[in-house]
This record gives sequence, structure tokens and C-alpha cells, in this order.
Amino acid sequence: MGLLAAGLYLVSVAVAAVIALVNDDLRVFRLGVVWEWAAGFRLDDALFGPKAMAAGLTVVAVLNTWMFWQILRLPARPDAGTDRRVIRVRRLLYWAAAISAVLWLPGELLPDALAEAFFLLVWGPLWVMFLLVLTGESSRFRAVGLVLASVCVVLSLESVIDELPGVHWPNTGWLISPADSAWLLMILIAQRRDGRWSRATVTFGLAGLAMPYGFQFFGGLLVPLFGPEALVIEWLSDELNVFYTVWLARSAHELAAPGAGPAAVGVAPAGPPRAFRLASAAVVLVPMIAMIEAEQTPRRTYSGREDRCYQWTSEYRWTSDYLPTCPDVVGARQPDLPRSEAEERAEADRYVAEENARCREAWPRVRARREGTSAYFLFEGGGYGIYDPERESGRESVDAALDDGFVGAGGGAVTVMTESENAPMCLTVKAFDSAPPLRLKGWKQVTEVGVVSTSGRLVVPMLEDGADEGSAVRLPNLAVKGPGRYRVRVYAGGEAQAYEQHLIVVFPGRSGKKVEYVR
Repeated sequence: MGLLAAGLYLVSVAVAAVIALVNDDLRVFRLGVVWEWAAGFRLDDALFGPKAMAAGLTVVAVLNTWMFWQILRLPARPDAGTDRRVIRVRRLLYWAAAISAVLWLPGELLPDALAEAFFLLVWGPLWVMFLLVLTGESSRFRAVGLVLASVCVVLSLESVIDELPGVHWPNTGWLISPADSAWLLMILIAQRRDGRWSRATVTFGLAGLAMPYGFQFFGGLLVPLFGPEALVIEWLSDELNVFYTVWLARSAHELAAPGAGPAAVGVAPAGPPRAFRLASAAVVLVPMIAMIEAEQTPRRTYSGREDRCYQWTSEYRWTSDYLPTCPDVVGARQPDLPRSEAEERAEADRYVAEENARCREAWPRVRARREGTSAYFLFEGGGYGIYDPERESGRESVDAALDDGFVGAGGGAVTVMTESENAPMCLTVKAFDSAPPLRLKGWKQVTEVGVVSTSGRLVVPMLEDGADEGSAVRLPNLAVKGPGRYRVRVYAGGEAQAYEQHLIVVFPGRSGKKVEYVR
């Protein structure tokens, strides 16, 4: 059965390779190897190049062939004795191996919440019950394992809840990987002591545990040595790790082997060999060491014309990424790049201040209860919003603005479209206790809409660290009467000046009707 499955897989890979060569499209080869279509981009145009990608996919095809041969060549054995826990654990292990090998494919078609629930349905009991079928382990060992299993179950349950529509859960999913890795390490130590599992099975499990951390640790080190082609290893890291799937299947098969291990017949379990202990310690310590950085991370520096710096900075556009490695070469090509973080921040602050100084108040003759003027930095596509920050506004106002071409309201927000994008504009905001005079002269567009503030706040986003858009200075809260209904009058155009100019006038008003004064 194993040879047949491996042979069928190889045939499908060979057919995909031929089609890929004929059409000059590596996406077909990837589809045949990992059963995923690379939609939206061509792999032969990837940064690491078609040769590196083809070599990586070939390695994955060989490992997948070996995996199918391993997990399907094992002869079925009857469930041992009358211990129902062993029977259940074997079935769960086979289910987990099937999910890892092939059942993830239909899982991609399921809603995220349902897929996470199916994963938890298999792994939740397995995390706990695997510890109960181990022999010769102390109660303290099992207690630690059960604590880790409980952590994995709780975090997986949170992931299921977080996928439900309308539910926002704190991001704790990243903790599942270290907790599951610690649990797996304990299982491998126990398997090594238990006589039912072979040394090969334990070795495959250790390889499956170590490979993801190895890719993460060494992947970044290879790029300075071999260039961006080395990124293909990190990109294919999930596909290359087939040892974990093989370990699941072999663990299920050998769990039913005759003999319950040394502890079952009164022999004290021998400790694992020194090499296994050292490898296990490395699996735990190396990722921790990788996360520790020096105050100034040491990097290899190149400077001569005979080294690879000139090749890298000539062939790839991401020259700034090579600044720590090739300071002399990058500094010669782009003199403005070798600057400290403080210098870059000072330059950014200077630019924002200069642009903000260009903006003048749009309606200086009328004083409002709250008002402010600022340069507003627009991002791709332009547009900005006035919104209740404590209310989830969704896309209702954005869709309405796109349909209108200028202003849209809904869900506690008002969205305004702009003629400019990726550039600053001038924005003046004024909040009144009652409706001010209607001023139309000199403006190209004037539209008034209604909005509801449930928190008593209506604000314009500010340009903060890491933001792509926002006002240069903090503008005031425009909901002068607290929670309630307000009218928002939007003026666009204004007097001729270098930048696009907008005026926002806000005052209490119960009407939700949209009124267009000038279009």
C-alpha cells in the first residue's frame, strides 16, 4: 500500500513538472508537489529565483514520497488487550497523521472557526490521553505534562472563539507553539524509556520537533552568505517538515506492540542516552538563545569591491536592508541612508513640522467652541475620516463615500474622499454648540450628513509612530455636547493654494439626512 501511494504521488509530480516546463510556470509544479495553487503571483518571478524554487520543490517531492511510503507501509496491528485508552489514543494519532498529510486540504475549504474546532476535537483529547498510556513515568512527570496539555487545549479553544464572527479575543495563539513543543519533548523522552517505541520513531519525532526552530534560527543567517536565494528554505520550511507526520503514524502503530516497556515488568526505566539528552536540551535552548540579542547586534561587515556587497546592492532593490552588513558600499551608493535612528526621527519630525506650517485656518473670521488646523498626510487612495473611536464603524461609511464620490456616513463615522493621495493636505475643524452660518463662497463641494456618537467623542486620526496617515497635530474632540446626534458639514476646495484644503464643521443636530449644497 505504501509503495502504491508513493508511486501515484511521484507520477502526479512528474506530470506537473512536464506541464510546468512546457508552460514555463512553476506554479503548476508547486501544485503537483504541495497541492496548493500560488494565486496572485508567479513563482518564477519570486525574489529567490526559479532555480532555487525548483530545487526546493524537488526536495519537498522526495520527502513527501518517503512520507507516504512510511505512513502507509506499516501493517495494521490489532489493538492491544482491553485497554480502551490505548485504542482511543491510536485512533487519535492516526487522525492527526491524516490531517497533517492530506486532510488539511479539505480543511482549507471550511470556515476558519470550523477548521479550528475540528483540529481541537482531535488534538484536545490527544494532548491529555497520550500521557495516560505512557508507562514507567512518575506522577510528577505526568503532572507537568498534563499542565502543558491543558495550556494547549485552552489556547486552542481561544483560537476557535477568536475565529467566530464579531468576536475579538486577545492574541494568545503564538503561545501554542512553545507549549506544544514542550509537551512533545516530554512525550519523546517517555517514548525513549518505554519499550514499545523504536529508536527510529523517537528520532523522527525529535527531527520533527527541531526542524521548525532550525529553519527559523538558520534561515536568517543564510541570506547574507548566499543572497536572497536562501529565502526559499525559510519559505518552504512548513513543507519540508514531514518527519512529524511520520512520527504520528509510527507512534500509533507501535503503541499496540507487545510488551509494555521496562517499567511494566518491574524494571526501573533507564534514563535516555547522553546524546539524546544533549539533543533535547539543544531543542529547548537554541530557540531561547536565538531570541536573545546583544545591545548592538554584531554583524559581518564587508567593504572591498571584491566581496558580494557590490553584487547584492546592484542586483536587488532592497539596498537599505544591507546597510548593517555593507555600510561602506551602501553609503557610497545612497549617502542619505547611513543615519542613526535619532537622525531619521529628527528628519521625519522636521518634515512634518514644515508641512504643517504651510496650512492656514480655512475660516478664521468665525470662532468656534473647539477648533484646530493641521496638515493631514494622506495614504494610498486618499481620503480620511471623522469617527467615534470607541465604536466599531466597519466599512459602512467608506462604502457610502465611494458610492457618493465625496462624503459617506454610517456606523458612527463619516468618510471623506479627497482628490489627493500620498501627499499632505490642509484640514481645519470647527465644533459649534449650534448650527453656524452656511458659508458657500469659494468652495467647490459642500455636503452635510448626520452621525451618532455613543461615547461622546468624534475625532480625526493623528499621525503617530508607524502610521501611514493622520493629522500632524492632535485635533480636538468635535462632539461638544457629549453622546448624541451631530451634523457634519464638509467643505472641499477652498481658496487656491499649494495643497488641497478641507473644512469640517460639526454641531448638534438630530437629522440624519444628507444635504448637498455645492457639487
